[in-house]
Amino acid sequence: MRPILARRLYYYLVFIALCLGSSVLLRRIELLLLPLPCLGAILLGLWLYSPSRYTLESSFFPQEVQEGDEVEVHITITAHTPLPLLALTTRLSPSVTVQAGNPCQVLSLQAGEREVITYRLCCQRRGRLLLGPLAGQASHFPGLFWQEQVHALPHPLLIYPRLSFLRRGLLPSHTQVYAGNYVSQSHGEGLEYSNTRSYIAGDNFRRINWRVSQRWSHIYVNEYARERNADVIIMIDSLLQVGDQRFNTLDLSVRGAASLAHYYLQRKDRVGLLDYGGMLRWVKPAMGAQQFYRIMDRLLDSQVTFSYVSKDITLVPKRILPPRALVIVFSPLLDQRIFHALADLAARRFDVNLIIPSPALVLNQVFPDTPTNRLASRLWRLRWKQRIAQLYRLGIGSVEWDGITPLETVLLALEGVRRQKRRLG
Repeated sequence: MRPILARRLYYYLVFIALCLGSSVLLRRIELLLLPLPCLGAILLGLWLYSPSRYTLESSFFPQEVQEGDEVEVHITITAHTPLPLLALTTRLSPSVTVQAGNPCQVLSLQAGEREVITYRLCCQRRGRLLLGPLAGQASHFPGLFWQEQVHALPHPLLIYPRLSFLRRGLLPSHTQVYAGNYVSQSHGEGLEYSNTRSYIAGDNFRRINWRVSQRWSHIYVNEYARERNADVIIMIDSLLQVGDQRFNTLDLSVRGAASLAHYYLQRKDRVGLLDYGGMLRWVKPAMGAQQFYRIMDRLLDSQVTFSYVSKDITLVPKRILPPRALVIVFSPLLDQRIFHALADLAARRFDVNLIIPSPALVLNQVFPDTPTNRLASRLWRLRWKQRIAQLYRLGIGSVEWDGITPLETVLLALEGVRRQKRRLG
């Protein structure tokens, strides 16, 4: 621990120096008696001073939470030497608020005594939260010397994006070869009835349709559609964002991407992630619970990184963008580079679907309703309609999302746009 001189000691030393100087200048020896109590206190403090030793252990439950959840923090202090006065101060991140308890405490412990500090935090925003640093200041009588030590708590708290549990999502236009929950156009092992045809040598006898066979005096068998999975690529635009720390377009995109990844992975689909920003980052498509946590860990670190470099979507490895994949993009359409990326995906015959976290609606909820803000919203909407028309001509359907409307409702509206596009296409 690092010893620190208390402010009181500086006052004592200044008082002693003033008394000595006054005694010499005024030639009054009785002035030397005034600083004797202060000098005695300094000598007593030096005689009683001994290094303070204690250990800190921290734990929190649960260790993985979502935005809006509460976490209980336990800090255990074990004193190895007497601690007449121990002040603990925890510096908390702006992304959490204290719901119960107090993270700053003043304690007095005997040697071998243990004390547990408990408080509860509410997690407001996603990220890797490091509780601390935790600063401890120990003092002995008469309080002229402090010992300060900064404790770094090693284990971060993972605050994942808040999930919206979906019952329906976008149906993929094409299926893949692995088993899943989508009825494919090919025939084989499955549960969904597809067709009835004449019997061919080698067909399973359990598939014989006895009613049809008796009616037409010929053996007929039932055919079933295979149930297959799909490849889904979720793409978020982290080039620019609008809003503040509490509510912004990037956080809306991250929450929507996390909810879709959870939905499609539960349906046994292969899901990948593409973070299109200042740095091009991705998670290659895979299935299972581990893939969900890979995507969530990548979304934790998603932020706006400033860069003038134009990211070419063609540089993404082919295994990240498998053929005939369903691509769902979250973008506020604030940067021209995202239009080039979307046009390239559409030209490569991907099924591209766009969800727009509306900057105008976000601004209306974050900033006050003023004529300037209303004018900015109208200008953005005019520009937005022009860009939407350009994307629609490329075969990209899109809907607007204000962050308040449930994501499932937005997906239903987007599915309606896709059906209309198929009828017109």
